[in-house]
Amino acid sequence: KLSCLNDQDEISIPLGEVKAGTLYRISQSCHVFLHSKIVQGELVVVNNLLNGSPLPFKLLPGDVVQFGASILKGSAICEVIHPFENSDTLALHDTLFNNQSDEDNALTLPTLYQQIAPPIQLGLGLCSLYFGLTERAIAFFSFNPFTESNRSKISSAETALVDMAMNQVHISDARVLTELSEVDKLLISVNAVRHVCSLNWYEDIFISTWQPGDLIQILYSIADFMNADISEVFWGILTEYQGDSLTIESVEMNVGGDNNQFYFYNVQLSGMASVVIKFSREVPSFDPTAIDYRVIIEFSQHDQVFGQLHLDWSTGEVLSNTIRQLNSLGVSVELVGFLSLSRDDEAIYRLSQVIELQKQSSRVAYLGDVIVDIPAMSQANVAIGMSHDENGFVSKTVCDVILGNDALWLSRLIALGRNFKDAVSFNSKLITVSSVLLTIASLASRLTALQAIAFFNLAPILAELNTIKSLNSTSSRTI
Repeated sequence: KLSCLNDQDEISIPLGEVKAGTLYRISQSCHVFLHSKIVQGELVVVNNLLNGSPLPFKLLPGDVVQFGASILKGSAICEVIHPFENSDTLALHDTLFNNQSDEDNALTLPTLYQQIAPPIQLGLGLCSLYFGLTERAIAFFSFNPFTESNRSKISSAETALVDMAMNQVHISDARVLTELSEVDKLLISVNAVRHVCSLNWYEDIFISTWQPGDLIQILYSIADFMNADISEVFWGILTEYQGDSLTIESVEMNVGGDNNQFYFYNVQLSGMASVVIKFSREVPSFDPTAIDYRVIIEFSQHDQVFGQLHLDWSTGEVLSNTIRQLNSLGVSVELVGFLSLSRDDEAIYRLSQVIELQKQSSRVAYLGDVIVDIPAMSQANVAIGMSHDENGFVSKTVCDVILGNDALWLSRLIALGRNFKDAVSFNSKLITVSSVLLTIASLASRLTALQAIAFFNLAPILAELNTIKSLNSTSSRTI
């Protein structure tokens, strides 16, 4: 519920019933659940839930506060711009189950036979009874290829899903396995990189009056000044800092530059000239789809740079091997999104990347981590999350697969999906062929009722063994 203002009185209204134009009060330690505009007051917020940005920034009257923002400092009266139900960020696109592939909808020969065989068998059985051929009638009534084929498919799916659950990998529905088998593009959100890449950072000091560790101390002091959780801001690099906090008189914040740059203006330290801090992102590789990227934090006084912090995210050997395995399976991997405070259309941009690939007939899997990933994940053929996020914004809304914080499963899941699809196809054909042969043998009176039942029950057993064999190579082992 939301505490809304009504003639200066506060009343609690369920989020789903709040209308556009409603005024409400928000303060420190709150989360923003409605796209709003500040009417009165000032806020220092961080958008780590919305777009993964760990950079605190200030909002003034007239500024928009986004859904998912966390309030670090201040209080304000806000006006709702969009009600909860009209949030563009939470717009979901039904694609996985409502829009099956043409191959899934195609009426294959085994499927056609399995659908017409039961009424034919019923007719042959009734005719046999009419002419007094009781044993032959029992043989016809003893097996149903359509039922057994569906039972085999369900059994194969349960085998795969249970084994995945034992390995801390959650798959929402067996149909996801079929979608995984067709994936040829994997998009990794730039915000999910923090889960699948390793972070290394170092300092460069250019002026001797500053010492190693001073830059980290300044950032720590800013976080302390804002009462921010040091694990949530500045990419978590402050968590191991053991020093004291400097006295800060004021921090004037602003967002400027292009979409990859952020500024903190006039960080006024006690007894010192103001320090300007500039954040910029660059991709050190010439490959535009590279997973590796870098953030440079530049510190200056009087227009003179006195130090830099370099934060490098890189794919480790384990993830590099996983990407090579995906490439060997015919799945290309790309990075999508920007680390930015100033892109209001970030969710639309990421969604457009998925739609563009699908227009090129690609089957897209999307590994996302933050709220702006939700539209793209819901549009993708398979939505993948790294773990159950505490607030449930992503994992409980759009994830078809949750990896349990183990990126190694990315390649195994693709192989698992393909093995599952092959196993289901083989099992269906096996049951169909056995049904045809048994029907012919029963017509020719070559089998007794007991023999027909025994031979038909053998096909599902062989199908189960094939399922176990097919899925075993990707269930609990590397491919």
